[in-house]
Amino acid sequence: MEQIQSKALQTTECGDQVSHQSKCDNLAAEERRGQLSIVCTKGTEQELYQILVDTFISGKVKPGMSGIVVEVETDRQISDPEVIAWNKQKLNELLEHPNKISAADWKPSRKFKTLVSEGLPYTLSEPNPELPQRELQEPDLICMADVEQLDVAWWWNKYIAIGSMVSFQGDPGAGKSQIAGSIGAMTTRGERPPDANGKREKCEPRNILLINGEDALNYTIAPRLDRAGADMNRAFTLNLEKDPLDFTQIERIENAIKQINPILVIFDPIQQFLGAGVDMHRANEVRPVLARLKDLAARYEFVCIMVQHMNKYGGGKAQYRGLGSIDISAIMRAQFLIGENRNVPGGRLILPIKNSLGELQPAQGFTISDEGITWTDTDWDATEQDILTQANAKEGTALNEAMIWLREIIEDAPVWSTDLDVKAEAAGISARTLSRARKEMKDSWEIVNKKAPGLNKWYWAKNHTEVTFATSGGLDYV
Repeated sequence: MEQIQSKALQTTECGDQVSHQSKCDNLAAEERRGQLSIVCTKGTEQELYQILVDTFISGKVKPGMSGIVVEVETDRQISDPEVIAWNKQKLNELLEHPNKISAADWKPSRKFKTLVSEGLPYTLSEPNPELPQRELQEPDLICMADVEQLDVAWWWNKYIAIGSMVSFQGDPGAGKSQIAGSIGAMTTRGERPPDANGKREKCEPRNILLINGEDALNYTIAPRLDRAGADMNRAFTLNLEKDPLDFTQIERIENAIKQINPILVIFDPIQQFLGAGVDMHRANEVRPVLARLKDLAARYEFVCIMVQHMNKYGGGKAQYRGLGSIDISAIMRAQFLIGENRNVPGGRLILPIKNSLGELQPAQGFTISDEGITWTDTDWDATEQDILTQANAKEGTALNEAMIWLREIIEDAPVWSTDLDVKAEAAGISARTLSRARKEMKDSWEIVNKKAPGLNKWYWAKNHTEVTFATSGGLDYV
């Protein structure tokens, strides 16, 4: 806890200097013409109540005073100091029986009012007009007229600003990692992605820091950068095998940034680095972790790209489809949706869906081949539905194919559940698609999932059929 110097001023009761040392070191008491103000920082409410009791028992507060004002900043996340006021009735009750009052008696009740303000003193009793107004001394108060206004420093013209945190989001296989890596490669050789007019500006070659938690460094990351034409001497990463990384290791990240001074830092994917103790679906856990990284980007003037997977819900705006808390979207200064373009066979889009520092710019088209990323053209007409609709249609096609396959598998004989999973994987059907196909067919009473009598095993079969169980473990229809 911070220690605050205590001081005592004149009171109308005694007219001379008084002093009081509380049992708590973080007490600063000020008695002024019948009004006592106690300031406590970084303390808990329980500790504050004990300070009050200690002060009252000391006799420095007398009956008839106009009231008591307490300002306290607790450890809870609040944007302004809490001003807690106790009325004269409670104050007098305490003074009449000071030795019978303990800190536990001063827990908050609904009768006590809690106000959030700019630190102004407050009392529930009528103010004494003879009391002078307390002067506010807030060193961090800033007048907007004194603020130097600056233009946004764009890294990717009108798309991404220097010192900002942005996200690249899309479904698996959309091309998120490829486009992020390609942009990184361009940065190392002194190029920027195309702007709204399709122009690719030249710039100073800069270092990048690319940290990927999903792909192999030797087989995927380094070859991908090399194919994209990166200056490999300007591309860096961290050794995650030797020491796994998460965003709580902010000093480790900062040391790397100080050492190579990158203009671009990429984390792929974001959930890989949030940390085991952070629930990415809880804003109060995600925000503090990302806020430290955001401040780092602003301080060292680099662009921080977070690659983010999409959730499984097909509806809604793309901005709400990012996996995890909506607070991840809120802290990003720009967001991009990446995926296949339904209007261009084989084409893909990187589409801005949020820009807190300027107007939304048009989508940029690209293709992916064995040679890497190829930029195609600027698409002013593209919308997020061009990507989401294509993704949903692709998923729908996969679901239909899985249902057809499942019908064929159980047509001649039932299948043990464990065997079905193995067969589906061999057929190239993902576990998620298989689960959806089984649910669709089960809900429509086309197939059933039952437990074998006397065995701790489950099987899938056509509905309205009888099943026989061979001693060898095989299944068949009667």
